[in-house]
Amino acid sequence: MKNLKMLSILAASVMFLGSCTDDQTDTSVVENPVKGGEEVLFGSSLSKSSQIETRTIYGDEVTEGGDYQHGYFPVYWEDGDNITILCPQASNGTRVDYTITPLEGDKTTSADVTKLDPDKAGLQWNGNVDEHEFFAFYPAEAIRGEAVPDDGIVTVNIPVEQDPVRWEKRDDNTWVGIANTDYAYMWAYNKVKKSETPQGTSIPLPFKPMTTVLEITVNGPKSGSQAVSQVTVTSVDPASADNPNTILSGEIKCNIRAAAEGGKAICEAAGNMNEVRNRIAVNLYNAKGDGKYPTLSAGEKLKVYVSIMPKDESIEKGNLKVTVAGVNTPAKEKTLQTATIIAHAINKVNLPALDATGLQTDINYWMSNLDPNIYLTELSWPGSKMSAITYEKGVDDVFLIGEVHNGYTQRNTLTQQFELGVRAFDFPTVYSGNSIELGRETYTSGTASIGTSLKEALDELATCLQNADDAGKKQEAVFVNISYAASRFIISRDRENEWLSTLMSTFNDWKNDRICTSEVNANTTLGDVAGKIILRIHVKGENTYPNFTTHLPAQLVCYSDPFIDTSKGEEAVPMSWGTASATNGLKLFYEDQTRLANGGFLDITKNDGTPEDKKNHVASVVQESVKQYVNNTAHNIWYLIDLGGFYTTAILNISIYNGEAAAEELTPYFFEFFNTRTENASLGVVYMNFADNLADYGAKYGCDQLIQTIINNNFTFQLRTRGSDSNKSPLMRGVSAGNDDPNSWD
Repeated sequence: MKNLKMLSILAASVMFLGSCTDDQTDTSVVENPVKGGEEVLFGSSLSKSSQIETRTIYGDEVTEGGDYQHGYFPVYWEDGDNITILCPQASNGTRVDYTITPLEGDKTTSADVTKLDPDKAGLQWNGNVDEHEFFAFYPAEAIRGEAVPDDGIVTVNIPVEQDPVRWEKRDDNTWVGIANTDYAYMWAYNKVKKSETPQGTSIPLPFKPMTTVLEITVNGPKSGSQAVSQVTVTSVDPASADNPNTILSGEIKCNIRAAAEGGKAICEAAGNMNEVRNRIAVNLYNAKGDGKYPTLSAGEKLKVYVSIMPKDESIEKGNLKVTVAGVNTPAKEKTLQTATIIAHAINKVNLPALDATGLQTDINYWMSNLDPNIYLTELSWPGSKMSAITYEKGVDDVFLIGEVHNGYTQRNTLTQQFELGVRAFDFPTVYSGNSIELGRETYTSGTASIGTSLKEALDELATCLQNADDAGKKQEAVFVNISYAASRFIISRDRENEWLSTLMSTFNDWKNDRICTSEVNANTTLGDVAGKIILRIHVKGENTYPNFTTHLPAQLVCYSDPFIDTSKGEEAVPMSWGTASATNGLKLFYEDQTRLANGGFLDITKNDGTPEDKKNHVASVVQESVKQYVNNTAHNIWYLIDLGGFYTTAILNISIYNGEAAAEELTPYFFEFFNTRTENASLGVVYMNFADNLADYGAKYGCDQLIQTIINNNFTFQLRTRGSDSNKSPLMRGVSAGNDDPNSWD
């Protein structure tokens, strides 16, 4: 990976790219022209004329020389820069890869252009042809496939996620993300005659840029501070296969042979058009080297660079939007309406100062910024473990043979969790008479109610969705998992059957228009469930599950093991809709470990495993998701990752459940794990302890940043969308045009 150094630039400045020498081949008759079979020699230097050119590293802005009013950037070769060169007339094949060695003391000039593989021949002059054409492409590593075909069409990719290769602190209190230049694509063309080329002559290759670059500066608040987690660039005009200018990322086919005779390399979108391809994201994790999302104070800045899909047309003002995601706060948006984005140039974007006060108090309606056509199985849902088991409702006294249960997992109410961005909720339940109530699992004492009915909890979430509607955020949805809080030490299937019977009666008697009643299957999208609560009922007993005969508006799933063990050949568990027999192709791949043995003497409790087991099984779920994202076009698998639970310790048969100890170790570990993984895919539903931003709980353990990490995962890879709606805008419906005041947010 190379480093792209982009330093200061004037507002509205234009960068011009290329690579050529001032030396031209002598067109007069030469005594010792090159001969057929000889290897072609190549050289490169950067002109200091008005044809300002660039390579993989951008230097300081130059204000002298050249014909451009706003200045330009000199560019330098870097060791290890590789190019591929295509010559259709070559006698020994059409393509060879070369590497650049910059001249010591003057990196605008190459000291040498040599074959990448010294054991193979370079391009050779054809003795039967006089005129030779040379097409070059940077970087060679970006080309998909082993060879450039004779038609000169190369296939490359502009990634959605463009994280910096490292961060640097500048003297002006600016944190700069050094960009990866593997997708700073460029092309070159030259045509020469063999008869007019003296032996020993290096053929110059004038490189020109394909991509357009945005230099984005995020300014800290005027007072106070604000944590920021991600910067995204989004095209906001309607996207379709007939309108590729809106596509910013994904697979691209570039015809470099189209550059012959004064032409230009032609690039067009390719690959899967039923993906969100109008967005590019830059994650800000560890910008300050502290293993966290950076917090910007007054006077601090953060600068990142984004490369977008090659195209010759400039982007009209109002067609791009830059979004800055905080931590558990609404994103700040700025539609770029003040100037046209110049193609093949570095375009400076200086964002308004963050408003720390506003960011800290508003509700995080992040779902309403997503494409409504995204399949539900593509989404990542931040969730809370045992969502209603707060300190006030989670502490038990001693039971029976000496069990002590101090296992609470949350501090915030359901409403407070929702306002921070949590959209998945976990409700262990018990039955009391004819009522289903939220409850706790215990080992020896059976189950215990926390004094809140399932109806009351769902009503509270329904109110949250109504408030979102009232605020104009009509694309929020909620996922709720309902299970039986049975004793793990003595499991009674009869009791689960009684619970199931009571649960079915409860739903038959209780009607709420916020409950999603339409079948949720592999083709269900976010837009299909907007404003709804999606229910999933988890049954542990295999004998109980077939008793789901009365139709319920819910996903149904049965499993008792705490995780899927792929080493034993176990696969995703089938799910149904409505009744146990109504399977619809959806499956669940999960890690659901709640009790984690963390030492102790005479521990007679049944644990789901150790903390290390949990880490390994979470990694297994993520690996499976990556595999399925690449290979499974049916997009029919949901994922469940439980990052919460309890550490259990037993001394003399006194069991202690500790949710805080679990959060203290596991949350920082998984925060780093999710932010440093190199392959993207859906995380599904992700539960955690202490889904809040309280100083002594969620913020202390990093749970607030973990929530944002899961939210951001919905903006960092190409989420698949319903194919029939691929011509619709990959944005929320009713996008605001924003305002043209450069000093204020939309």
